[in-house]
Amino acid sequence: MKKINMKKIIISLLIVIVLGIGIYAGIYYSQPENAPLMASWAIDIYDHEVMVEDSENVFIGTVESVDGNKKHEGTGIPCTIYQVKVDENIKGELNGVVKIVKEGGYDGRTLFLHDGDKLLEEGKTYMFCTKYSEKGAAHYASAPTSTIEIQDEKHREEMRDTYKAAYEKELNEKIQ
Repeated sequence: MKKINMKKIIISLLIVIVLGIGIYAGIYYSQPENAPLMASWAIDIYDHEVMVEDSENVFIGTVESVDGNKKHEGTGIPCTIYQVKVDENIKGELNGVVKIVKEGGYDGRTLFLHDGDKLLEEGKTYMFCTKYSEKGAAHYASAPTSTIEIQDEKHREEMRDTYKAAYEKELNEKIQ
């Protein structure tokens, strides 16, 4: 009788231990590790006028799809590829759906992002400040401030007005 109870206790403990390890491993391996990308910017990325001037295209667009990751050829930094529908141009003349490559993304199960940045989400609308690369046949967004999520219609109007004013200032300075 004691042997049977002892066997049941040992088997029960082993089952609990195996289940515990399995649950822990599932949680551990489902959570991505985060690794910050360190950068030194040649411009003031927190000044929207500077961002507009430094960009070839500034537009409001909606992320239609996330098309995976790749490593930047020059730096090896993980980048995420998006298809973005251009809703409204501020600077430049884009239309339709464009390919955006944004610094930051997954390398294996590790997520690399610049401080204060986050991955873009499908279906959400953003203000984009980009540069086109013929080599990559894509528009590139690097700084955390190169994509700013549009929260609502009021925020969209504020962003549009702010970035249009910055572009108009850039044009006026070129004329003078």
